[in-house]
Amino acid sequence: MAGLRVGFIIAHPSMINKIEPNYFQNSQFAVSILSQTAALASLTDSNHAIESKRKIVLARNYTMEELKNLNYRCIPSFTNFLFFKLNNYPGDFAKDMLKKNILLRSNEYSDGKWARVSIGTAEEMKMFIATMKSV
Repeated sequence: MAGLRVGFIIAHPSMINKIEPNYFQNSQFAVSILSQTAALASLTDSNHAIESKRKIVLARNYTMEELKNLNYRCIPSFTNFLFFKLNNYPGDFAKDMLKKNILLRSNEYSDGKWARVSIGTAEEMKMFIATMKSV
């Protein structure tokens, strides 16, 4: 439920300890009552969860394979996003992709050497890959 800013972290305690101390108190991570209600309701719909996971896995695997075919190195992922190496991209990749109607996270946190793409629908990922082929 990323669009509602609902999620969780699973990690080794040493990794959790590395997260900045106020990470969980930061206001940008506040969850509204509407988001909380939707998250709780979603827990009762196991069929939707299973189908959503299936679609994400298919779209993620497609995207990883296509990026690999385009000679981009992806970090293996079991999430709803991928990190991939930009192969010395000359410029601000996220800003340039936005001009092509592809919204990515800013790659400032990775020194501009990596990009993060969230996994959307199969159609959205096909559009993303088509755009990547023109880069």
